[in-house]
Amino acid sequence: MLLIFFLVTSSMNADKGLMRQLPPPDEQETAQVDIHRSDVLQLRIDASDKLWVDDEPLSPDALQQRVEQFLASRRSEHFVVGVQPSRATTYATYFSVQNTIVAAFKAQRERIALRQFGHPLALCTDEERAVVTRRLPLRISETYPSATEEGGGR
Repeated sequence: MLLIFFLVTSSMNADKGLMRQLPPPDEQETAQVDIHRSDVLQLRIDASDKLWVDDEPLSPDALQQRVEQFLASRRSEHFVVGVQPSRATTYATYFSVQNTIVAAFKAQRERIALRQFGHPLALCTDEERAVVTRRLPLRISETYPSATEEGGGR
């Protein structure tokens, strides 16, 4: 009875996570693609949770606008937003940066849908949504710190 009492009266914290779905394995897409350095937006989060974009400091409030500018300026079909967290980066900062990057992709997809189809992405058909997604795929690459670096997620 005590066990049931504690289960009923205690509260559980909701798990945090990133909603990502890996693409299905496709044997035809095994070729590596060389990406030019200008087609990579490199984000780094240091041990004190400070954000660096292409080795220049950036406030978290300006991150979405910076990512949107990068995405809007892409003419190549091969581009990537790279994220490199430190081992001492807090989970809250890491998730915040990831969510901001996804929000920037969504905002750019909205603009593409409005420009190409004349209505927001939510009103697009499945075919129209597929066109927008092919035009601006979610490309986020993560580079993990070396195992010799001190610290761990907080």
